[in-house]
Amino acid sequence: MKRICPHCQHILKDNCYIQDKGVTLSYPHLIIKEKNYKKSSHELKSCYCPQCGYVELYIDLNNDSKVSHITDNPQDLFVTAKKYAQEYNQRIEKEKKEQETKKADQRRILNLKKKQKLHQQRLQKKAGNQII
Repeated sequence: MKRICPHCQHILKDNCYIQDKGVTLSYPHLIIKEKNYKKSSHELKSCYCPQCGYVELYIDLNNDSKVSHITDNPQDLFVTAKKYAQEYNQRIEKEKKEQETKKADQRRILNLKKKQKLHQQRLQKKAGNQII
């Protein structure tokens, strides 16, 4: 079935795909919730108009071979939660290390300022003793 651009009435081309820059290999899917609490997943497809740049997302309902039914398996949810917890803990540890590094840098800067101030006081004291 040929798709027509609703803006300029040219034929839409489907030699393209959707890319998610956040995930290496992701194939976007549309999840349809049915009344009996079942879900069906359909591969999300795209087409574009070479004339005006219009982009359209669609699913191929006629091709049922790629449809997969999804269940809310507790084991899958557990694995997902575990991965999330691990990533969260790694992020927290990284933030702690960054804060510790920042505090150490601040302490180092304060120590250098104190040393510089003491050095200036000594120089002033020497200069004051030499004038007399």
